[in-house]
Amino acid sequence: MTQSFWICCLTFAIGVVIVALPDSGPRVFSISELHGPSLIDVLGLVMVMIPWTYSIIYALLKWRRVLFVLGRPLAALSLAAAFTGLVVTTISVSRDGPYWWMGALIAFAGQFAWIVAAFRK
Repeated sequence: MTQSFWICCLTFAIGVVIVALPDSGPRVFSISELHGPSLIDVLGLVMVMIPWTYSIIYALLKWRRVLFVLGRPLAALSLAAAFTGLVVTTISVSRDGPYWWMGALIAFAGQFAWIVAAFRK
């Protein structure tokens, strides 16, 4: 794995921890009645989104390597899992559902497969 992969992983993990920590500050904006990030959550989300966006773009640019490493069936399955997880997360958060974390986990698994395959040497 490359150094940029590990930097992205570390930044992403720190961002996830920041978002997961309890906070009591006012919301910066509201997504739904129960969901909305505080200022510290926004910082954590930025630390999650920047390396995630970089990694996804890198994986898309290296799609031939991803297909070679994963094979077409697993690459398609992981892509389907990523999209399904994002849809589940979006619907759950917008409707104040309790299952947003399952969608996030499914999306993470699907996307992580592509990212790891893209960064492999």
